[in-house]
Amino acid sequence: MSRFLDANEEPSQTLLPIAGYEKEELVSLEEAVRPITTLLYDLDTKVYIAKRNSQKPADGLTCNQSAAINLYTIEWEEPHDSLYTILNRTLRSSERKALKPWFSYLKLFLTALYKLPSTKGVIWRGIRDDVYDQYNIDQVWWGVSSCTATMQVMEQFVGRSGVRTLFTIECISGKAIGAHSFYKNENEIVLMPGTYLRVVAKWSPSENLYMIHLREENPPCQFIAPPFIKESSQTNETSFNKDLEHSEYRPRSINFAGRKLTDTDVEKIVKDKTIKNHCTQLNLSGNNLTWYGCWAIGNSLRTNTALIQLDLTSNKITEKGIQYLTDALRSNKTLMQLDLGSNKITEKGGLYLSDALRNNRTLIRLDLNSNQIADKGLKYIADGLRTNTNLTELNLWCNPLMDEGIHYLANVLADSRTITKLGLERSEITEQGIKHLTCALYSNTSLTQLSLWGNQIGDKGAQYLAESLFINKTLTHLDLGKNELTHDGAQKLADALRSNRTLTRLELEWNQIKREGAEFLADALQFNQILIRLNVSNNQITEEGQQWLINTLQNNMVRNVVSQCVHL
Repeated sequence: MSRFLDANEEPSQTLLPIAGYEKEELVSLEEAVRPITTLLYDLDTKVYIAKRNSQKPADGLTCNQSAAINLYTIEWEEPHDSLYTILNRTLRSSERKALKPWFSYLKLFLTALYKLPSTKGVIWRGIRDDVYDQYNIDQVWWGVSSCTATMQVMEQFVGRSGVRTLFTIECISGKAIGAHSFYKNENEIVLMPGTYLRVVAKWSPSENLYMIHLREENPPCQFIAPPFIKESSQTNETSFNKDLEHSEYRPRSINFAGRKLTDTDVEKIVKDKTIKNHCTQLNLSGNNLTWYGCWAIGNSLRTNTALIQLDLTSNKITEKGIQYLTDALRSNKTLMQLDLGSNKITEKGGLYLSDALRNNRTLIRLDLNSNQIADKGLKYIADGLRTNTNLTELNLWCNPLMDEGIHYLANVLADSRTITKLGLERSEITEQGIKHLTCALYSNTSLTQLSLWGNQIGDKGAQYLAESLFINKTLTHLDLGKNELTHDGAQKLADALRSNRTLTRLELEWNQIKREGAEFLADALQFNQILIRLNVSNNQITEEGQQWLINTLQNNMVRNVVSQCVHL
């Protein structure tokens, strides 16, 4: 599908914001497309098909809203005639007046997308072109960006030969449209127009293949107006009320992600009776909350007895807001999951969180990804964990923790009996930090999942981990992807796999393992019937070596092993 492969058409120029469409009234799909009828061949037929396919819409969308998404995904007989092609070309044009005929359709289409739950995680996009030099610091994607959840699906689109670029994207507001798409099996995830992306890394693992790692962040300014009139408090209140009325059918989960809400808006939301009495999951990610919004939320949490999950990812909370939230957590008895990623939290925020961890007895999952928590901040958090007996999942990925901070955390993990899942991806951990962690694994009896993706771990670090795997009896998932392991590190891990009887998943993608390392792993797995998944994709194993690895595993009847070797 060509809409998955058009990222090379994004302009390098920063365009004017997309605005004006939000003032349109919501109308039927037939009426919404009337101004663009002359731009598209056989549009009436496609609209009829889209409406027929959307009689029982999912996700609380109306028939017309679901059909607007369905129509967007339909591919015309000639792809360049498709609605998505012409719409995206117009969104990427510097001539903003050309968008006016699209306003009514955009109002319906983007309203539908805004109502869908936001997806967070890694998604993929690709093109049959080399844009390596165009991505350096940041990028705005002005079109509707079609992505997939797996690299394997994207590879089917871009192929395995010729010049191509794969984007791996950490998204915070992706929209899964599979239930509304004309093509149900594509599992499509789209990014909204005006998505702001930061370049994390880029590299070329082989000739003609380029990889660019992007992270979605809040934009420095508003590149697209939301499909409601922000300036009108009455309109905002109406929007809230409509969502809350709809929530009577699903009162446990209410989603206000990416609405550009202000502190005043949030103050109204948390006072609503539906929120206070029924809502168990509240998503406020990707808005404009500051410390004042956290003060309002904190006041509500003191007496709220329903809320279990609260997502405040990608706001502007900072330390003062964290202080109000953590004060409330001292008395709150119901909240179990709290997401605070991408909020510029530093060591002082770690101090406030430490106090909450000492006193709170219900929180089981805490997500602090993509903040600025360094060594001292992690020391505070570790101190709070010493007496905490309920937290089971801690995500600290993409913080500058470094080795000293890991030392503090490892001292707590050595005696921990509750933490089962720990995320330390891209945390600037070297082999010395791994040495601290592995010392904890010798005695830890609770940790089952450990992710160390994207650090600076080499063969010595692999040796430390391998030595702990001879003794540790609880770890089931270990992610060492995107590190610096060679065949020596693979050999150390292979030696451990011969005797380890608990590890079921080992991720080694994006390292520097060659055929010799693959041979070590395959030989070890002749003696291991526990491992379910082995990922060695995107290493330096030749195509011949990859096939040899697969054949060896089959010949030795090593059942339940998945070797994801990707042809480079």
